[in-house]
Amino acid sequence: LSAGGLVDLTTGAMTVTSGLSAAELVAEILVGRGDGSWTGASGISSSAVAAEVAGGTPRAIGWLDHGNGAVSFAFSAPGDTNIDGVVDIIDAANFLAGGAFDAGTPASWYEGDFNYDGLVNVLDAADFVSTGLYDTGSYLPTASGLAVAVVPEPVTTLMAAMALALLACHRAARTTHPRSRIRS
Repeated sequence: LSAGGLVDLTTGAMTVTSGLSAAELVAEILVGRGDGSWTGASGISSSAVAAEVAGGTPRAIGWLDHGNGAVSFAFSAPGDTNIDGVVDIIDAANFLAGGAFDAGTPASWYEGDFNYDGLVNVLDAADFVSTGLYDTGSYLPTASGLAVAVVPEPVTTLMAAMALALLACHRAARTTHPRSRIRS
């Protein structure tokens, strides 16, 4: 990478145990992402992500900082905070409980920064919800190369609406003034 090389992740994952900081990883992902088409000539990219994005399916390269000098990155979808191939309640909990939403503080993919700008805001929430992957099972392509299409149940829309409502309540609670104290 330091010599201008390209890592094509395809649909895989990789862990680097030392020598690549989280900031350097994100910088290399941004180079590979290029104009958003994931067809950069260098950096960290994915031909599988590029194909999905070209077909209108939101995919990306998710990443984790393990805190011990190791980082991982993988073929992913916005909303999959722990890059395990599913968008589920664990991911919603990471996004909502991480405390990074609209805080203006640096954030990671794990906390919900799905557009690599270092912050978690309404754009990341839109990325999370717009994939339509919540509670639909694995979005990873199968070994045969064919993806399994799962038709979401109506509860998916309900869960997404509830997550957004909780997010709005959380934000409102943080921005309202304390009520007067109750006297005993």
